[in-house]
Amino acid sequence: VMMKLDLSSMNYVYFITAADEEVAQNLHKRIAKNSSLLTISPLFALTFILEERVTGYWTDSEVLRAEVNEIETATGMVRPSWRKRMLPEAMERLADFNSQLEQLHAAHAELCHLQTVFEYLVDFSHFCVETSEYLEHLRLQLGFPHILKHKSLKYLEHVNFIASRTRYVQCRAQEGVDRFKTQVNVVSSPPAG
Repeated sequence: VMMKLDLSSMNYVYFITAADEEVAQNLHKRIAKNSSLLTISPLFALTFILEERVTGYWTDSEVLRAEVNEIETATGMVRPSWRKRMLPEAMERLADFNSQLEQLHAAHAELCHLQTVFEYLVDFSHFCVETSEYLEHLRLQLGFPHILKHKSLKYLEHVNFIASRTRYVQCRAQEGVDRFKTQVNVVSSPPAG
């Protein structure tokens, strides 16, 4: 994201790029759908980016959590109410010790990566708040009037909501990591037979 902002008028220009075309299209749609928020604060564009990334990584996290549930079901190390219905082919594949370890390792590595991403996203939400405060500081320092309180509050409430959602997703990913570690212990200690 590159942004040019006129502190006196709060007019702005954004240049937003994304490595993934789907993410770029989603951001474009999100900005078009919520363009009225940009009239409240041009910094809302930062929250759109944050929301888009949290949503994408939430999906990835849930797919990986479903994988751990599959392995827990295959090893019988899950409460009956949490057991996942699985096709016989999946149960047969997961009955193999090496297959379980390979799937566990791959999913664990991805969940650990997601933990890093979520830490960054929480930091990015703090950056959004700090940017708003710094923008207000610069405007006052240059003799411009305060940004209207209700506008600042709406932006900060939005950022804080996304930050709390990010922390929730981060906790769910950590739960997945912890559950994977438990399964690695179960799978790597097959019963003697």
